[in-house]
Amino acid sequence: MRANMLKKLNLKPISYYPIYREITGSTTAGILLSQLMYWFSKRDKIYKTDKEIIAETLLTVDELKSAKKKIKKLSFIKVTREGIPAKTYYEIDWEKYEIELQKIANQEDGNSTKQIVENPQYSLGELHETDCGNSTNCMVENPPTITENTTENTTETTTK
Repeated sequence: MRANMLKKLNLKPISYYPIYREITGSTTAGILLSQLMYWFSKRDKIYKTDKEIIAETLLTVDELKSAKKKIKKLSFIKVTREGIPAKTYYEIDWEKYEIELQKIANQEDGNSTKQIVENPQYSLGELHETDCGNSTNCMVENPPTITENTTENTTETTTK
């Protein structure tokens, strides 16, 4: 029973890229953008129903509605309604997307995402876990702290 539960937990994970929260100004919009980017990696223009997106991300109807409003404001994504009955299509402009990422990369705000991108010697394993109490959103309440491990391990082998 335990193995089945663990397998079910890992059936359809989605990746969340914190930089998309910076771009959209919202964690839920960042989750939506992360999922859209997954689909854009397969095709530049996609059709997804709200029901499909909710099933994939587990955003609520209100969260999705709010996230879509923010996505529509992005310069590199075009959201259109096409056909009869109307369907929502999402299309990416890769050049504008690259420009937006460059803007984020060039900002001198000192946030942790920028530090991780610019300092690849840090790994996620070096980010300290924080106590979140009963919160469902640890990263917002307690952003990760980046530390550098300066301990050096040496071994000496001698032969006679």
